[in-house]
Amino acid sequence: MTTYSLPFSEMFEEYFNSPEFSDLLFYVGDPTETFYAHRIILASSSEFFSQSLYITNPDLSLMRAEFTLKGVQPQVFKEYLKFCYTGALNPKSKNLQALRKLSIQFQTPTLLNLCNRFQSIPTTISAFSIPVPLSKPVFYNTEHSEEEKNPNNSTNGSKKKNVGNLNLDLKKQTTILNQEQEQQNLSTQKLDDNNNQIIEKEKEIGKVNEKNENKHEIMIENVQGNETEKEIEIEIEKNENKHEDKIENVEGNKMEKQKIQEKEQKIEQKIEQEKDKEKEKEQEQESQVYYQESQEKLFHYFKPVRKIRIAIITGERDISYLQNVSNLILKSDTIESVKVFRGSTETPTFNELKQFDAAFIYTSDEPFHDSVAIGDLLVRYVKDGGGCVIASINCLDSSDDKQIDGGIINKRFLPIEKSPALINKKSRLNKKKILQNHPIMKNVSNFDGGSYSFRIETKTINEGAKIIATWEDGCILAAEMSSRHAQIAGRIVVLNFWPPSSEIDKNCWDSKSDGHLLISNSLEYVSFKLNNEFKC
Repeated sequence: MTTYSLPFSEMFEEYFNSPEFSDLLFYVGDPTETFYAHRIILASSSEFFSQSLYITNPDLSLMRAEFTLKGVQPQVFKEYLKFCYTGALNPKSKNLQALRKLSIQFQTPTLLNLCNRFQSIPTTISAFSIPVPLSKPVFYNTEHSEEEKNPNNSTNGSKKKNVGNLNLDLKKQTTILNQEQEQQNLSTQKLDDNNNQIIEKEKEIGKVNEKNENKHEIMIENVQGNETEKEIEIEIEKNENKHEDKIENVEGNKMEKQKIQEKEQKIEQKIEQEKDKEKEKEQEQESQVYYQESQEKLFHYFKPVRKIRIAIITGERDISYLQNVSNLILKSDTIESVKVFRGSTETPTFNELKQFDAAFIYTSDEPFHDSVAIGDLLVRYVKDGGGCVIASINCLDSSDDKQIDGGIINKRFLPIEKSPALINKKSRLNKKKILQNHPIMKNVSNFDGGSYSFRIETKTINEGAKIIATWEDGCILAAEMSSRHAQIAGRIVVLNFWPPSSEIDKNCWDSKSDGHLLISNSLEYVSFKLNNEFKC
């Protein structure tokens, strides 16, 4: 199965030095600069912070902690902090030496390794007495094994690395540049030959002019006394015409010389452009060195500290269908309880809804009692930090009268827009286009939509949204909206299928596939909250 992974930096970069959800404060340098951080990010990056915040001092995990660092420059700590959130390190940084010391102090081996690669430094530092092997920088993808990183230790023989492709590209570009250099040399040789021809022609013209002048003087002497002034003028005019023809030939040669020079300049410019492209490719390769922390370890830090409570807001009137959906949700070990609000007859109040960690919205036979009020309620709920999962069929079906309305329909909040329903066209999960390491896709290996494969026909997302999975026909299966883009404290996810399974209706999604994981993982994901007890 071919998959592509969500880069580490895209998941956490939006929280870098952000007071949003911050539970750590650092006062760095003198004069002091303040930096916001999140303990789970630093704990997953640094053994020092993991020990300090969770193991040595377990009480610190329940409150906001503050640290004062006087012996560290603010700019150096800022680069260290950004590495913890993005996994990226600028190989041209002027602070590599200081970052290296900080990575040793805070026990961040991945950063130490990158600093050693990007900087030629002595093999020891007296302050720490730690040997540092010098080696040529080599870049790996996160999927590479230890055998690929250490080919000398491999028992299965050497494997090709990504850097091999880069070397092939460089050889190809070098061949092209050599060919263009040969063309430039030929053009230069041709230019020199033309210059020599021009010089020879100018000499010939000079000799001709000299001969013409001598002839002209002789003619004047010969015709004196026996030829008229008119005949002399005719001869002079003939000589002048010949002289002008020679001058035109010289001008033509100069034009040809100018064209050759222009062509030579274009070749030089093209060579410079190719060199610039090579530099850009090298910089891009260097910048794609991401922090290679296990996604399973990161997700371990994201697990809720207690079981979560779910509110279902639905227009479903068939008790058996509703019971099927509730049972699917309760299969998760992290979900404690489910409460149903009949949206077809009532709209829960904000105080009622905020008692739950997440809201699951879907409908079937009956429209919502007040679709505008429900849409406005959901906006207030996610702004307050609640999580929201919406099943698109009916709720976002533009051809149905059961759709939700109100503030939640704004493009700023929903990752996809309302679209017509697509029914009775069987489809499955597109395994080639999923974010395999996204928490919503945890343990999801297949999804069969069943004979009807209920969904809406949408293949595009709104600004600030992210596609998590797609159907085989290209329609979106799961998507989320960026909390920062929506300016909300909670998360919003849309699942583009109808929640009941084939256990209750043979036309629904196959209960042997992983539809229940898509639902429960989504609810767990939007329920997770960082400790946001801080004062601005």
